[in-house]
Amino acid sequence: MFRLHPYAHSAAVAAFFCLCGALSLTPELRGQGVRARTPGQRVIVTVPMTGSGTWEDPKRPDLPKGEAIEFHYVLSDDGQTAIAEVTLSSPLELSKLQAALDRNGKSRLYHPAIDKFKDVELEIKKLKANFNADTLNPANARKGEK
Repeated sequence: MFRLHPYAHSAAVAAFFCLCGALSLTPELRGQGVRARTPGQRVIVTVPMTGSGTWEDPKRPDLPKGEAIEFHYVLSDDGQTAIAEVTLSSPLELSKLQAALDRNGKSRLYHPAIDKFKDVELEIKKLKANFNADTLNPANARKGEK
């Protein structure tokens, strides 16, 4: 009669759970694309650039430090201002960002629930003549809003 090794059953169960875990981490099978973080509220901000341009102090948008925010940006025509699309996961992050930008004095936040897209586009075109919102983050390209 045929007998299995005493540990064969345990190894098969362990392999099954490892395979299930690996498949559940695959973005295509999760149906969420490449980003694991759920998309949050998006706002457009204009902030001055900061940093000296060295390895120790690279040039970057002057966004609040310590906040876990995602952003994509393009430079204005003069290279002194960043036009950024910021993704926030909660209203609390939005209020913190607004407070930090208000302290800065040189920044502006455009909120889609308050500001009309065409008005925002006109304001930003003063900073960047060929501004197109799709260049901020092509993955979030706006369809039919123009």
